[in-house]
Amino acid sequence: FKYKVIIVIKYVFFKLVIGGLQNNTIYYYNSSTGVSSLFSSGHTGQVNCLKLLDNATYASGSNDNKVIIWNAKTGAQIKTLTGHSDYVYCLELLGNGYLASGGKDDNIYIWNYTSSSTTYSYALTNAHGNNQQVNCIKQLSGYYFASATNGASNNLRVFY
Repeated sequence: FKYKVIIVIKYVFFKLVIGGLQNNTIYYYNSSTGVSSLFSSGHTGQVNCLKLLDNATYASGSNDNKVIIWNAKTGAQIKTLTGHSDYVYCLELLGNGYLASGGKDDNIYIWNYTSSSTTYSYALTNAHGNNQQVNCIKQLSGYYFASATNGASNNLRVFY
């Protein structure tokens, strides 16, 4: 590749490998046909994170502060979610149609990706305090999830 690969996910259902590239594009490789394609990602910044949502969709987060929901089979953009004021670094599927995103703005947004809405359902602003970027979100059990930062406080927080 001419550009650095930032993130890769394997999509077993469609036998796809999907990668986010530094040049704002998304790379698809179909392992059953051997065909690969580059798609314009709809992002205007580096693609930092990808997350499989279900058998039909995945999400991407970028340096353009957006989360985009995609049709996994066709590569078509379904909707763009806006709310972050800085880079989106991580995505986590929380279940029941909800997706969490975290980023450089120290905010965590919870989106209902199955609805037609393009605005967040819940916002945890200043999630780590002192403008610490959210680098990681991980679902725990039930409605609990954890978030981590590598900022000055290097902290881990659990949310319900």
